Amino acid sequence: MYQNPYASCDFKQHFLRTSFHTHAGTGPNTCGSLPIEEVLGEYQRLDYDAICLSNHNLYTNPAPYQNRFGLCLPRGYEYTVDLTHMVCVGTEKVVLDSQQHAIDSAVVDGGFAILCHPHWKRDWGLPKETIDGLRGFVGMEIYNGSIDCGKILDEAHCNGRCHAPDVYDYLLSGGRLCWCFGNDDFHRWWYLAIAWNMIFADKTETSIIDAVKKGRFYVSTGLLLEYLTLQDNVISLSVRNNEGYRYTYRYRFIGQGGEVLQETVSPAASYHMHGNELYVRVEVSSPSGKMLYTQPVYDDTRLRPTFTL
Repeated sequence: MYQNPYASCDFKQHFLRTSFHTHAGTGPNTCGSLPIEEVLGEYQRLDYDAICLSNHNLYTNPAPYQNRFGLCLPRGYEYTVDLTHMVCVGTEKVVLDSQQHAIDSAVVDGGFAILCHPHWKRDWGLPKETIDGLRGFVGMEIYNGSIDCGKILDEAHCNGRCHAPDVYDYLLSGGRLCWCFGNDDFHRWWYLAIAWNMIFADKTETSIIDAVKKGRFYVSTGLLLEYLTLQDNVISLSVRNNEGYRYTYRYRFIGQGGEVLQETVSPAASYHMHGNELYVRVEVSSPSGKMLYTQPVYDDTRLRPTFTL
């Protein structure tokens, strides 16, 4: 039976603009060199609703800032060992040994873990063998804003590696249900507001974690999802820009193995399921290059979660 993770979402309600991957407050000449107050103030100015301070192998207590910027600040950190990086959200415990232990610890605390920038430095910098051996993570970054912007563009080995849909399709095509994320991976000002998650949740850590585990969110670099429905085996959706205008967009319906099942250039689009699809996810692009990534509509008899709901 096909499942639509957006089935319970009321798109007329406010979705929380959220980034889980943010470095700040660790001091001069470090990855989080900018003061926390300044960073959170800018995210507030840009109408974000939730930010996770996820410094490398360091828990940064968000409590002193929780009521000062109108932001929900879920707890977390970034597990960082060689090229294996994971944002662990909903936990205060920093685990520095195995990747699996870090995931398990976050889950025991009621949180989740996200695999980060799998193409950083080289294609499959996070190797398939490593991914295949991990269990319990809730998803991965399909878009990491820091990889392809600012001064890092001088590093040829990073060009074009912000975008990792092939890794996501590898996971889904292997029968592993997980969700896709977009994050700034903020370190300096040129990493600000590049990619984010729009989450259907109340503005609390508990509600955000629950919504993430259920896939009630989408990834954006500048487009808004007006609706996504599944009715009579037809997926229908429409997007608009952040000013509320509808234009002509390119909708790509993507299935197992990353195959493009259908491409439509239109203000809105629909896809009729044939009944043999393992999953169908949608990538939408605007003429200016803005992107939107949906979670998959999936066959729950063949696609099983990598995590505990």
